[in-house]
Amino acid sequence: MKKPAAAASVGRDAGGPRFEQETRGDLDWLREWAQSSCGIVFTDDKVEQLRVRVRTMCNQYALSLPEIRTQVQRGNAKLTLALADAVSTNYTFFLREPEIFRLLETELFGRLPPGPELRFWSAAAASGDEAYSLAIVAHDYFAGSPMVVKVLGTDLSQQQVTLAERGEYSANQLTLMPEEMRKRWFEPLPRNRWRANRKLRELCMFRRLNLLGADWPFRQRFHLIFLRNVLFYFESDVKAELLRRCHRATLPGGYLITSLTEPVTELDTLHNCWERVSPAVYRRANR
Repeated sequence: MKKPAAAASVGRDAGGPRFEQETRGDLDWLREWAQSSCGIVFTDDKVEQLRVRVRTMCNQYALSLPEIRTQVQRGNAKLTLALADAVSTNYTFFLREPEIFRLLETELFGRLPPGPELRFWSAAAASGDEAYSLAIVAHDYFAGSPMVVKVLGTDLSQQQVTLAERGEYSANQLTLMPEEMRKRWFEPLPRNRWRANRKLRELCMFRRLNLLGADWPFRQRFHLIFLRNVLFYFESDVKAELLRRCHRATLPGGYLITSLTEPVTELDTLHNCWERVSPAVYRRANR
């Protein structure tokens, strides 16, 4: 099978990538693929948003959507991964929803199941802002104690995982962070950018993970899971299954945190799994 770069010549004409070849059938396939492979639902009013995202990918690989469809159906792993990157949404910044981080410091950290190691998971980590935020707040809270803080960040997008590992951010992404905290945990870069320092990067590990994959490769359960700003892309039955799987991946007495702007009605039907603590915060039932 030819690599995408080698196939570029068949996807480009004098006018650039051949977007005019895309048909309603191709877009329908793309919507079905996004839902079946990534769990992301693009309703009729979001089709144009989907088209714009994938056209960016078409530009990158100099392939039309029908050509990408053919390559994905033939099992081209590189293009399949790139398409997953294209359809997923990655918007985040440090200390997003600061009231959640205040609640961690004032209530939740003190109630975590005991143990010498604290394992936290940012399940839709995007470029790492959330995972690093969690690592900073947890490290400062448990400073001086024997607790070891470990944060895992996962994302569907390999591109975002790579960015998270690099740990470089614009000043805009750090807007909510106090200056003293920024100076302790970040190194200045040219063009008003900042990089997570080595100590912070060593607190976090990043991996690609499809939440809808057959198995989650975890050997140990987590004390706390962040699953924010992702569930609203899934249909109700998929949400319920993800919440059950999070329950299995969480220690008894551990916590699941969703988003304050993302009501999760499915949790009402899973009361035997989760107990509501406050808006967006749920405790794993001990049963």
